[in-house]
Amino acid sequence: MDFHLNQYDGLQDADIVACIQNGDEWAAVYLLTVRCGPSLKYLVQFKYRSLNLEYDEAVNEVFMHLRHGDWKALQDFRGANSSGRSCSLAHYVLCIAARLFQRKLGRAMKETAWLLPLDEMEEHCAVPNDHEERRRLGAEVIEAIMALENPSDRQALLLCKIEGRDVQEVARIMNTTPGNVYTRCSRAVSRLRQLLVPGGLHA
Repeated sequence: MDFHLNQYDGLQDADIVACIQNGDEWAAVYLLTVRCGPSLKYLVQFKYRSLNLEYDEAVNEVFMHLRHGDWKALQDFRGANSSGRSCSLAHYVLCIAARLFQRKLGRAMKETAWLLPLDEMEEHCAVPNDHEERRRLGAEVIEAIMALENPSDRQALLLCKIEGRDVQEVARIMNTTPGNVYTRCSRAVSRLRQLLVPGGLHA
């Protein structure tokens, strides 16, 4: 891989964009892993750590997002921001990545209120009124979901409860039966309660 990536070291931002638009996906890999790599690691390890994304997963998500629509986001790069100030391609892509991760976190947090009214937890966990406190609690819930040991249970929970997909659709996505999806969701919720109550992993 290094042999392929080294050839892009001397290219200007516009040249990198041109290579990518001409179908050279190695140029996109270079852009994300070499020019944006350290900052992407910071985003996933610190700013958006509650998403529990591995660095390679983050690179892949940003790659797929940029490739969507025939690299339209890169076509819009002009070397300057909306106020006319100079902007590097790496910074431009990192802004796109941050917005992508923020939307991903927002979708995950938006529906976490369904956890709070559970009868077993009401005596331990009151719904906070403060916006920042609700945001903190939402992030903790997402971290607890990502800490679920069984990846299939976690996927079923995220698809059903966080993304709000119906059971039939989730069953098709996971290539299983609706009954199995119900079982996995129930098991995931039960384990989540254990993680969130006082004394649990994310209490």
